[in-house]
Amino acid sequence: MTVKHPITNIISHKVYFYGFVLIHKHRISKVFEKFTQVHDTSAENLSGGGLGLALVKSFVHHLDGHIAVQSELGVGTEFVVSFPSL
Repeated sequence: MTVKHPITNIISHKVYFYGFVLIHKHRISKVFEKFTQVHDTSAENLSGGGLGLALVKSFVHHLDGHIAVQSELGVGTEFVVSFPSL
């Protein structure tokens, strides 16, 4: 879902993952660190080098944007990327 805030002129895009890997609150601060995987042992079949979200954060910040993540066990994970509107 993409939303443009009329007063602040910020464009935000939300991505939801329902039933995807859930990130425990005590690990959420590490989700954007290089070479870090924050899934629990119940998701052992997932693979990756731990660079994807670190790269996304780098690109977003390079474009003067902001990225945030929220995760709730049993519900899902939400990523929100916001950029100033041109």
